[in-house]
Amino acid sequence: MAEPDYLEGELLKADACSLTQEEYEDVASPNVRLIEANDTVTAIALSKDGEHLLANISMAKPRIECYHVDSGEIRGKYRGHEQRNYILRPAFGGVHERLILCGSEDSSICIWHRQTCELIARVKGHFQIVNSVTWSPTNALLFASASDDTNVKLWSVQHVEAAIVTQKRVNGQGSKRGKKSGDGDREESKEELRHARSRIRRISKS
Repeated sequence: MAEPDYLEGELLKADACSLTQEEYEDVASPNVRLIEANDTVTAIALSKDGEHLLANISMAKPRIECYHVDSGEIRGKYRGHEQRNYILRPAFGGVHERLILCGSEDSSICIWHRQTCELIARVKGHFQIVNSVTWSPTNALLFASASDDTNVKLWSVQHVEAAIVTQKRVNGQGSKRGKKSGDGDREESKEELRHARSRIRRISKS
């Protein structure tokens, strides 16, 4: 039998299309998983292997929760992004999806370590709310973001490395050797960037 030419208006037909609502529920019910977040869920994202789900929870106390799909158990909670009025879509990212990222209403992009739940970077570059982020499925060091500023931006791991250094300083984890100037500042920045680069690699390989 010749395959239908969909470009000439043939409709794609699936077996489920012929089922009534009641029949579909009976067929699908053995595979249904109910995950109770106990608060308003504004956006979700599934991992590539389908084993974990991210849920952006609440606007009063914004957080992202990672659930194990089969058990419904919470495997991580990620805080630090601002969300009061808009829907922000989270995503898995990095090699083996070891990172979690989400936009923020303060125009930044937050990146967390998936296992430790630590906010390791706050990437800045937009000037309005960052609504959506996505990681490249073919390049583990590339991701994109979309904002109310009408721009879609592509980011490389270098942006993340620089943001890790900034976030460490905000958290008070920078060098305690005192203020330096000139060559001393540049050497300290290079050292911190090297540390950030090795940290990204460790996260990706762990």
